[in-house]
Amino acid sequence: MYRNTSNISNELREYSSWNTGKLAEDRITLFDYSTFIATPDILFAMAGLFDLNFTEEKFSEDIYLSWKLKGLGKREIEKVMNHIHITSILQDSDMSIALAKHCCELIVDMWNKMFRNNNITSEVLGSNLEDLSITFFSN
Repeated sequence: MYRNTSNISNELREYSSWNTGKLAEDRITLFDYSTFIATPDILFAMAGLFDLNFTEEKFSEDIYLSWKLKGLGKREIEKVMNHIHITSILQDSDMSIALAKHCCELIVDMWNKMFRNNNITSEVLGSNLEDLSITFFSN
């Protein structure tokens, strides 16, 4: 499994159902599970999370300049403009705050690995389901 998911594995209901009642040696991994359920639609949709150009669609130079005039620095503005709530990514998912945080941490870990050579850092923001989000910004 990617990362230690033992503390939230019971919340991965669909994946867990594939292993219910099976002996340890017969259980599937998360990678195995992904190959069973993946479709081209899901693959291309999820790949969009790792093409940071998704923020260009919602970028507004007017908003950027208005925040600049208020004295905010580039990093602070990028954090706000580039954030996305985990509940927007995983709409209609019934999840605990622990699972939502784990999902955010997973995406942030992958972003940080992918973009560390581009001077981009990402982080988790918020503490409850209403404001829990991920963002990235230039170093």
